[in-house]
Amino acid sequence: MSHFQVGLKPTEAKQLLPVEAYTSEEWFKREQEELFSKVWTFACK
Repeated sequence: MSHFQVGLKPTEAKQLLPVEAYTSEEWFKREQEELFSKVWTFACK
């Protein structure tokens, strides 16, 4: 399921994310699981 438009120049870009990306609890949870839990690393000394 893709909600993104690929290959647009900055001058051609419009709203790339649907409204749900900003308002949906489901979208937020999926983003946390699929993006941030795999990308961010916590390191301490």
